[in-house]
Amino acid sequence: KLIYADNRTKSILEYLDGFNNNIKIESFYEKNVNEIGNSYVIVDKDYLFYANKNYQKEIPSFLDHPPRHWNILKHFNTIENYGCTIYEVGDKIFFK
Repeated sequence: KLIYADNRTKSILEYLDGFNNNIKIESFYEKNVNEIGNSYVIVDKDYLFYANKNYQKEIPSFLDHPPRHWNILKHFNTIENYGCTIYEVGDKIFFK
């Protein structure tokens, strides 16, 4: 399945993969959350708040209210206590 994450997490996973392109990962910054489906989303709140504070990087709108079709697969507590959450995303939601 495709993985969506912030740019730092994307880079880390690509590095851990040895840049072999064995994993499919994209940045979620360029996506409409309602267009994300049948994938995983990694949300590292520690980094997102850090990037917002230090680089004025926009905080994604889904941070506190993820779409209903995103189910928490795993949540990790972190040093900064914001945590990192991995979502398993079901089918896309279509709006008329």
